[in-house]
Amino acid sequence: MGSMGGPYAHLVEYIGAASGSAEEDKNNTFRSVEAAKKEVRVHFCHNGSPSAETTSYVYETDVLSYLREKLFPCDGSGPLVAEEEIYVVNSICLNDTIINSKCSKSNIIAYDSTYTIPFDYRGGYVGFLGYEVRHDTLRLLNNITSHASIVGRRVGSVDESLLKHSSALIPDAAFIFTDQSIVCDHCSGDVYLLGYALSSRSVIVSTTASSSAASPNDLAVSDSVSSVISWMRTVAETIQNLQQSVSFSNATTAIPLQQTSDNNGNCTSSRTDDLARPRNISYQRYDQEVISTDVFAPLCAKTVYTDNISRCHEYIRLGESYELCLTTQLVLDTATISTINFTPQMNLTCAINGETSSLSKHTQTQVTEKITSLQEYLNIDPYSIYEELRNSNPAPFASFLRLDPAWQMPVDRKAIRTSQNSVFNKLPTSMSLAVCSSSPERFLSLSSKGILESKPIKGTCPRGVGSKHDKELATALQRSEKNAAENLMIVDLIRNDFGRICKVGSISVPSFCELESFSSVHQLVSTILGELKDGYSAIDALVAAFPGGSMTGAPKKRTMELLHDLEEKKPRGPYSGCMGYISPNNAMDMNIVIRTAVISPSSCVSGSRTNGLKIHVGAGGAITALSDKDDEYEEMILKTRAVVSAITRVLNRVLKEKYISPSGHLLDPSDDIAIALSCSSRN
Repeated sequence: MGSMGGPYAHLVEYIGAASGSAEEDKNNTFRSVEAAKKEVRVHFCHNGSPSAETTSYVYETDVLSYLREKLFPCDGSGPLVAEEEIYVVNSICLNDTIINSKCSKSNIIAYDSTYTIPFDYRGGYVGFLGYEVRHDTLRLLNNITSHASIVGRRVGSVDESLLKHSSALIPDAAFIFTDQSIVCDHCSGDVYLLGYALSSRSVIVSTTASSSAASPNDLAVSDSVSSVISWMRTVAETIQNLQQSVSFSNATTAIPLQQTSDNNGNCTSSRTDDLARPRNISYQRYDQEVISTDVFAPLCAKTVYTDNISRCHEYIRLGESYELCLTTQLVLDTATISTINFTPQMNLTCAINGETSSLSKHTQTQVTEKITSLQEYLNIDPYSIYEELRNSNPAPFASFLRLDPAWQMPVDRKAIRTSQNSVFNKLPTSMSLAVCSSSPERFLSLSSKGILESKPIKGTCPRGVGSKHDKELATALQRSEKNAAENLMIVDLIRNDFGRICKVGSISVPSFCELESFSSVHQLVSTILGELKDGYSAIDALVAAFPGGSMTGAPKKRTMELLHDLEEKKPRGPYSGCMGYISPNNAMDMNIVIRTAVISPSSCVSGSRTNGLKIHVGAGGAITALSDKDDEYEEMILKTRAVVSAITRVLNRVLKEKYISPSGHLLDPSDDIAIALSCSSRN
C-alpha cells in the first residue's frame, strides 16, 4: 500500500505513446491529447500538505526513458532517491496487541545493507503501462545493445498551460512515486512501514530563513526525518485502533432486532424497519436482481469477433503469424442504466388496501423521472468494486490503483473529509481513473539480485460442478494439444525477449503448462527464469519484453500490426498492459492487466457534473490454427465473468441498501420509485 506524502512525492502521466499514428474512436475513453508528440507530465506535490504549492514539468520523451533517467541515470548524477534515505519500522504484528514500545523511536531505523527486510520492495514508482506503450518499446529496442540512456528535454515549469491542453482521463501510462508505504505480510501477519526522508545527499533544501547556526540543508534534513518518523508512529497507532474497532464491531449487531410474540406465545425477532411499515399496503418479496450482467455492451458483436477469428486463421495459413491474441472489451456506463433497466415497459400497478389500481400517465412520468435519478446512487466508489472482486475472485497479482487527483469519482464518505482539502486537487491534470484488477498472471518480476521471472498463462476453462466434473475439465485442459501449442509458442517468444538482456546460459523453463486453479477457472501457466546482465536495469527488462507475449502472439512485432487492424485501430488502454512497482534498488514486479475493470467518470454529463462511472472490462484469447470460433468466443466471455459479476453485485447491493429492507421488501412503498422497481424486476 503506497501513498504520496513525503519529500519526493510526485505524479507522472504519459500521453502520446502512438504519437498520433493511431486513429481513435471519438467516443473511446482511451483517447490521446490532440498533439503529435510524446509528453511526460510530472507533478510534484511537496509533502502532500494542503497548503503546499505544486510544481509541474513537461518532458518531451517517452515514459520509460523518463523512469530510467530518474531511477538509473547513466550520467553520474545519481538516482532520485538512495537507500540511505529510507526509514523502516520492523515490524508491527497484526496478530498481537501493539504495545507502546512498538511505536518507539528505537524501532524506527535508517535502513542500511546489514538490515534484513523479507521483501525487495523499497517504495518508488507504482502505476501502469498501457498497451500502447508498445510503440515506444519497439523503438527503444535498438538502444538496448548499447545501453544508451535517452534523456528527456525539460520544457520547464508550467501550470495553467497544462490545463489548456489537459490530458486524457486515462493516459497511456501513469505512476505515482510512493515515498510512504505500508507493506503487509499475509503469511506472518507482520506490517512494515517504509518512508523516505531527505539526506545530506539531497539537493532539495529549505527555502525558509532561520536564525539557527545550522545550514538550511541540515534543517531540511532534520525536519524531513522528523516528519517520516511522526508518520510512522501515527500509522502504527492507527493499526492498533483498527484492531480494536474490528474486535468491537464483531461483537455487535448492525441492525437492532425487536422481539415480539406470535399467536402461540413463541418469541420471534424482526427488523425494526419492517415494524415501521404502513399496514394499508400489500408487499411482495423482492428477490430478483435489478441489474444483470447483460448491461455490459461488447465493443464488437459476436459475429464480428468470430469473423476476426477467421481472418486470424487466414493470416496463420499465409504464414504471417503463428498465434494472435485477439481481444475486445465490454463497456458499461452506469449513468445509462436507468434508461436501460428501469424505464417502465408496462402499465404499472400497485396494490393498495388489497385493491389493484393502475397508475396514471402523470404518475408514470413522475416514476420515470425518479428512476432517472438512480444514476446518482450508482455513482459509487471504485474501491467497493475492488473489494467485491478481491473477495469473490482472489488472485495472486490482484491490485487496486486510483489516480484521480481532483476526486472526479466518488470516495467513501469516511474519506471525503481528507480528500476535499488535498493538495492533489491543485494539480493541473484532468486524469481520472481507477484500475480494479484480479489478475492471476505475472508479467515480469525482477529481484534486487537480478533474477528475472515471467509466468505467462495460456489455456483457460471453467471450474466444474462437483469435484468429479471439475477434475475432468482440468484434465481435458492439460491434455489439449491446442493449449500445449499456445504455451510452447509464448514460452519460446519470452525466452527470445529474455535473451536480449539476460546472461548467456541463464535462461531456463522450470515449469511448463502447470495447472493453476482459481475460484472460477482453471489455467495453464509456464515459468521462465533468467539472470539480468550486469549494468542492466528493470527499465531495460520492460523495453525488451513489453507488451507481454501472452497478450500479443508470435512473432510479436508483425502480430501486433495485424491485431491493430483487426481491432479497428482502437487502443486497448491499460488492459493487456502491465501494472505494479519499480523500486530504486532495481527490484520490480508487474502483472498483466487482465481480469480487470478500468473505471473513469461517465461520459454522460448532467448539468455541471457527471453522474456515474464508465467501466471497461477487456478480454480475449490466443488464436491458433486449431482454434474453434465458437469456443474462442465463449472463452473470451468466460474471462470477463468474474469481473462483470462482481460489478453487478455491487450495483445491486447499492440499490438494495437504498430501496430494499434486509427482509427483502421494498422500502418506502409510498414512493412511486419502489413500485417501479418492483414492476421492473418482473419485466
